[in-house]
Amino acid sequence: MGIPDISNTGSPILDLVVDVGAGALVLGLLLLWQMMKKRFVKLQQSVEGVAASAEKAAQDAAVAREHTENSHGSTANPNLRDDLDAKHSQTHKELANLAKMMSRMENAQARTDKELSRINDTLLDDREATREVGKKLDAHIEQKLGFEQRITVVESKLDSHRKITEAP
Repeated sequence: MGIPDISNTGSPILDLVVDVGAGALVLGLLLLWQMMKKRFVKLQQSVEGVAASAEKAAQDAAVAREHTENSHGSTANPNLRDDLDAKHSQTHKELANLAKMMSRMENAQARTDKELSRINDTLLDDREATREVGKKLDAHIEQKLGFEQRITVVESKLDSHRKITEAP
């Protein structure tokens, strides 16, 4: 089996030129296919990567929508932005109330601190008075040391004095 005869013009030279040209064309197409095949494979991989990225983006978008979409359509603010604005406004009102309560607490704390200071001053005065009483007691006890001897002397003089001053 030989090379197939592509041309059948009747002229051997023309047939040879046509056959060689057809062979060169086929060979050129094969070489071109080999060169392009690598590029087609890269292009196919790129397209597959883009398709995978697009699918991932679609999944991420679905997740993001799930997170941001307000599924409570029957609420006062079914729109997410309106809902967030309403919550923001409510938060500000609650913070204002909290600030008022904190101010009241600070005033109450100031009154408590003042009262505790007054009580502390009273305690200091009481402690000082207790010390004074203690000093006086110590002085009294010291003064009364030897009391038995002195009372004995007084009693003996009292008996003799009674004899003089009391009528029989």
